[in-house]
Amino acid sequence: MSTYYVHKEPVFDKKRSLFGNEFLFRKHASSGNGMGWPVLSVDEEVVSALSSEGGFESLVGSKPVFLSLDVAAVKGHALAFLPRDSIFQVPVHRKGKGRRPWDHRRGCP
Repeated sequence: MSTYYVHKEPVFDKKRSLFGNEFLFRKHASSGNGMGWPVLSVDEEVVSALSSEGGFESLVGSKPVFLSLDVAAVKGHALAFLPRDSIFQVPVHRKGKGRRPWDHRRGCP
């Protein structure tokens, strides 16, 4: 992933054992405004970049993965490329409510 940078943050359970990892993706913007490293939600572009480098599995291993997912990715084909045990947050817009995060777990009935 030559243009994306990955931040991996451990997620612990009540016993302080590693439960999973949260992954944040950043892309260097070439603007001169000092905001060159914004955190990105997982979208089709991030999925494409990861796929060209071996996919999510090569990055995340066997633990559950926490991701912030772009709403367009939910409507597109990106869900098929996410790890089975991923937990993701999708910011949605509701009339009169503004942005609200909703958590979803992939692979649950």
